[in-house]
Amino acid sequence: RGRGRESATEAFAKSMMRSIGTQLGRQLLRGLLGALKR
Repeated sequence: RGRGRESATEAFAKSMMRSIGTQLGRQLLRGLLGALKR
């Protein structure tokens, strides 16, 4: 019976982790590119 809520929370957590991961990845790529350009 509680699967619905769990799946919803899991989907929300997954989306949040994805957004955070993409943001961190972009920052890391920017840092690496900046270091290479130097």
